[in-house]
Amino acid sequence: MARSLAGATARCGSRRGTPSTDGFGPDSPTITTTPATRRSISRLRIQRSPSRTAVGSRGTSSSRRRAPLDGSRATPPGRRAEYAGYVAWRGTVPETAVPEQVREQFTSVFTFHEAENHLILGYPIPGPDGSVEPGERRLNWVWYDNLSGSLDRETVLTDAAGRRREGAVPPGELWEAVWNEKCERLAGFPDVFETLVRETDDPFVQSIFDLTVSSMVEDRVCLVGDAAFVARPHTAAGTSKAAGDGVTLAEAIESHADLDAALADWESERLAYGQRIVERGVQMGDSYMK
Repeated sequence: MARSLAGATARCGSRRGTPSTDGFGPDSPTITTTPATRRSISRLRIQRSPSRTAVGSRGTSSSRRRAPLDGSRATPPGRRAEYAGYVAWRGTVPETAVPEQVREQFTSVFTFHEAENHLILGYPIPGPDGSVEPGERRLNWVWYDNLSGSLDRETVLTDAAGRRREGAVPPGELWEAVWNEKCERLAGFPDVFETLVRETDDPFVQSIFDLTVSSMVEDRVCLVGDAAFVARPHTAAGTSKAAGDGVTLAEAIESHADLDAALADWESERLAYGQRIVERGVQMGDSYMK
């Protein structure tokens, strides 16, 4: 995709700020940044490039999506991620850390347990070095929970240091009292899931959101991946959707002589796809959690 943005220099960054549009517009030959605004265009930072296109791909919290091109800090209507009403507790365990009879339940399959107000599943993923050899993989689990018990979302999103997190508490930072109370519910789970969860050293929790946008292109600023649409994890489509956005954007730019026409055609196609995948995620989640 970066190669299709003629002359662009793209670098991955981790700093966030309010997008700047200094020197940027349909008639401007460059995207110009200064030390104060170098973190401006979300995850792709382009410095004095002859390209007139920028791509925002940071994710659910994308500052590029939250702010319009006038630099305002206000979030435009229709661009807010909406809480879906439940959270996902998550973690990974080296497969050698659990008994063989537990490992066997997750070998090359997705294993589910569904009950009132929750759904938990587990499956093997590559090890930390990418290995998929038996004994070197990890077991990944996801526990969807609508917090119907004594824990509320505000308490769950308060970390071990007492800070209220926005949408997730990262690995190793869960409030111990919250996690201990959560684990009390494991008594009614199948043994394989109880073992898997209790053997997890650094569990974490994330809120589940739905996000749709009415446009993926503003002037020549494009949104891709979770910066545009966020589908619930049940679809297992986040990575492929983001890759599809990037690949099709590159193809559109390469196949059109006119950049604006390329972006318009690309946007039409990807808006329709993003809407479908989000709707599918809502259907799947609601069937499990309501």
